[in-house]
Amino acid sequence: MKVLILSCNTGQGHNSAALAVYENLRSHQVACEFMDALLFAGKRTSNAVSKTYITVASKPPHIFGLAYRAGGFISNTKTKSPVYFANTRYAKQMYQYITGNHYDIVITSHLFPAQTLTYIKHKYK
Repeated sequence: MKVLILSCNTGQGHNSAALAVYENLRSHQVACEFMDALLFAGKRTSNAVSKTYITVASKPPHIFGLAYRAGGFISNTKTKSPVYFANTRYAKQMYQYITGNHYDIVITSHLFPAQTLTYIKHKYK
């Protein structure tokens, strides 16, 4: 079994959860890799998204709360959020990485890579 664990550098809670899974799997001799999913969009994109997310979440937290509520309001089974479409931009790269490295399981600790995997599931079956 080979496992890919995807997180996102938008606060360390997601990374801490992903690393705990990674360490547990490694302790059971499971081949696994941990990485920032936004790197599929490029290092500059990963850094920019992470910095923006952390700044908005910590400086004006009321804006962060509004954005979360707006995302929940516009995202449903018929309508996808702008964040979902942003996360589809690197789906091809992620798909090629997963299939090229023959991962059996992909685990995410963050919504962004989960959205990308949802898109991959629909596009590439």
